Amino acid sequence: MAVHSSIKSLLRESLPQSIRVAECCVSRQFGYPAAILLFCAIDSIGSFYRKNKNFTIMIDGKARYIAKDGVQHFFILNSDFFELNLSRERIEQIYNNFRSLLVHNSSLPPGCFIISSPDKDPFPIDKTNHAVNVDSLLELTKKAVEKFIKQIDDIVPTSDQHKYIMFRKLK
Repeated sequence: MAVHSSIKSLLRESLPQSIRVAECCVSRQFGYPAAILLFCAIDSIGSFYRKNKNFTIMIDGKARYIAKDGVQHFFILNSDFFELNLSRERIEQIYNNFRSLLVHNSSLPPGCFIISSPDKDPFPIDKTNHAVNVDSLLELTKKAVEKFIKQIDDIVPTSDQHKYIMFRKLK
């Protein structure tokens, strides 16, 4: 841990730390805290693209941008960072049924599960059950964080999220 003079510097430390802790959780079969950490990293990356109309993501065959916070941060899952091709409905299901309930209530609704599988699908689904595969999501998020950090000098200082964080200085 260090004292950071910039948001970029802090992100270069905090995001990889979250990934390392998520790796430890997955290796010890602590899927719930691993999922929480991974969803927070996804949310964080998406937040730095909010209101950036030059950064578009294909969802349901349409180019979209992250216009506001919340579920739209998860549009990042369809970007080059994660290379998924999820429908808007599926992104909303993931956000509402997994990310929000795990982070805020340490709970999941019936039919939703955290699994650990060598399967490559991070969000497997069948007719009655939805899941988050923490093994696959960890690998995708690890690569996304690496890509984000490589671009951080161009992304963060001009982002709306950076301005918002800087506005919140201690008063």
